[in-house]
Amino acid sequence: MKTKARFINTGFIIDGIQQPRGYEIKDAGQVPYLHIGKFVICNKSLYEFTLDEKNPLTFIDTDGVWYRPDRHFFTDRMSNPKFTQCIWQESRFLGPLFHDSAYCHGGLWVSFDQGKTWKFHEMSRFEADNLLARMIVHDPYPGNYISAAAIWAGVRIGGWWGWRKGDERRPPPKGRINTNKLPISLIT
Repeated sequence: MKTKARFINTGFIIDGIQQPRGYEIKDAGQVPYLHIGKFVICNKSLYEFTLDEKNPLTFIDTDGVWYRPDRHFFTDRMSNPKFTQCIWQESRFLGPLFHDSAYCHGGLWVSFDQGKTWKFHEMSRFEADNLLARMIVHDPYPGNYISAAAIWAGVRIGGWWGWRKGDERRPPPKGRINTNKLPISLIT
């Protein structure tokens, strides 16, 4: 049975209802994005992502599977240099948050029973990239199939270096994710 793909706990007004914001993003500083030797051409911003424990950000896909990112990680919001981040605002798309979490840890938290139980699900890079494209199309600040295809192509071409390396920008708290134990935010 197909369901309507959507994000919940976004902080946006969706269908006339103000949703709680299920995450927090703090500016975590700048890192060089493009450099030649010691000369930095431009920087990009990093953000610290924290999932809300009471109303966590969640994506519900058309097949009824629910997805959540890990409870804490650092994101660069689609690897954009600082001078393009006025186009890609902090809340422009939510899919890259899930995508950065999946790239960092090699998977996402999923529920096959409408959020009652959660399990870490390992994903291939291809699966994570395809999920990002679907999320862009169904985002509250909607993208379209053209922007989803362009973003998908960008991560397919340039994302190989960051796959399953953990959070190279900063180490996750207390080491790598423990896939046998649910994060605090997912325990109900």
